[in-house]
Formats: sequence, C-alpha cells, structure tokens
Amino acid sequence: MLTRESSRFGVRVGMVLLLVIGTYLAYTAGSFFANPAQGEIPGGTYQEAQTEGFDSCENYSNSAMNIWAEKSPFTYVGTYLGGRNTICETSREWITNQYASHGRVNGWDFLPLWVGKQPPCSGKYFEFSENLEKARSEAAEEVNLAVARAEKDGFSPHAVIYYDIEPWNTANEGCAAAFRAFMNVWAKRLQETYKFKAGVYGGDCAGGAGQLWGVSFPPDDVWLAHFWPKGTPNMESVYKVECVPKAHWEVHRFHQWDGFNPEEPSRGYREYGGVKLQVDTNCANGVDDGKYDDGVQTRCQN
Repeated sequence: MLTRESSRFGVRVGMVLLLVIGTYLAYTAGSFFANPAQGEIPGGTYQEAQTEGFDSCENYSNSAMNIWAEKSPFTYVGTYLGGRNTICETSREWITNQYASHGRVNGWDFLPLWVGKQPPCSGKYFEFSENLEKARSEAAEEVNLAVARAEKDGFSPHAVIYYDIEPWNTANEGCAAAFRAFMNVWAKRLQETYKFKAGVYGGDCAGGAGQLWGVSFPPDDVWLAHFWPKGTPNMESVYKVECVPKAHWEVHRFHQWDGFNPEEPSRGYREYGGVKLQVDTNCANGVDDGKYDDGVQTRCQN
C-alpha cells in the first residue's frame, strides 16, 4: 500500500481439511497444495470454499490479533515484507518474533507483499524502465530482494510472494509492454530460481492484472482490488471484479472488496471482541478449513 486509498488483498488453509483429504491435490495443472505454515496460498482440493481475511498498513499488537483470531471471521492477513516503495510497517511483532519458530501466529496465515519498483506511467513512485531489457533486469533484482526479506521473516520456498502494483496508465502500450516483461521475470525467477510461488496484487483494471494471463510465466495467484459502492449485490465475491475474467485464475484469486474510502469515512472499520481496527477486507476462493462448516455458502464466491 502506497497511500491510505491504495488497496491490498489474502487465505488460510485449515488443518482440519488437510487431515480429512489426506493428500495434496491441485485445482489446475502444475499447481499443488503446500504447507500453510509457510504462507502458502491453497492450490486446491475437491471442495471449493470461501474464506475471509484482512490487510492493513498498521502494526497491530499481539493482544488485538489474538482477540481477532478468536472472534473475527478472518483467517489470514496480508502483511508487508518491504520494498523501496512501501510506506507501511515492516517490523511486525506478531510475525518477526514468532513466525519463524512457530510457523503461524495464533492461527493466522499470511499473504506477504513486496512493494518494489512500479510500472512506468504510474507517475508517483520509483519506477522500472520502459526499456524491456532493463525492466527485466530490474525485475530480477526485485525478486532477489523480496526473497531475501521473505526468508528473513521465516517464509520458505513454496510460499506465495505478492508484488504490489499500484495504479498506472494501462492504456499506454509502451508502459504495458514493460509491465508484462517485468512481471514475466518476477514470476519466472521466483518459480524457477527460488521455488517460491508468484502472486500479483493490484486493481483489476488500474493495476493491469488482466494483461498478465497471456505472458509466458503468469503469476500463480492474483489479488484483485475493487471496491464497489455499498449495497452492490455480491460485492464481496471473488468474481465481482472487472478486467479479469472468471476463467483466469478461477480458483487462485482474492478480492479486496472493502476498506478505507475518503468519500465514506465509516468504511474500513471492523470490531470484534471489543477491538476495533481499520482494515481492508478480502475474500478468497480457496479450500475449506472448517470455520464455515455450517452448510451455508459464504459471501466470497457467488
């Protein structure tokens, strides 16, 4: 997140379901379901499920996170690794002090974000080059930095690292070509050199996520930010987005659907167990962890 208006979006894999299915299965060819304690996003099982999580630029206390782990519907949290364009807290006590030794913190799973160089035509931030070769080189550098930080925080191979892409001029073909070249290397190097999985966070249209489906090495997962006006039917659904068809990353997607909005100051606040925090809220299409085992479809997938 580069500004309070920027959005971010995340899923928890449940141990209950792992014991039931007894094996790792894939939603799509070449995908697998890895240890959630490594920050992994679900690759899939027989049963589709919908889980909720949140992300925030704030540095919340262990006490607040413990209460929300018990009282809130949220099972995962987006957190910032760092990057030259981040303004968010990167030293979170409930990750850096506990994650490496315990695998997860009080039941939370994580979606780690890296906020590196942004596309040309973004106009606000440190940007990568519009020259394709230079953009590829810069992408390789960002991968090296992101992996080093992820490993320092306790994440290990097969975890997904999300590259945070803020809005840019997607109509400029020169910028778009550089964006595709950059993100292609981001995914390829993470996957082949470091054995991590590659994710991309960004606005479904303004972030250019829809342009990544046809590249040689598309991201494993996408995290799509789209806030609808309050009252929009199915506004939470992972498929209630634009510019990214349902068939693209059909079961490997998140939707950041609500959060801070300067025109609606009351948005973004959630209170559970007497603890009120300002967060961005996300839905995921992932695996069932038993938390919603009430026979009722949740609001995430519609």
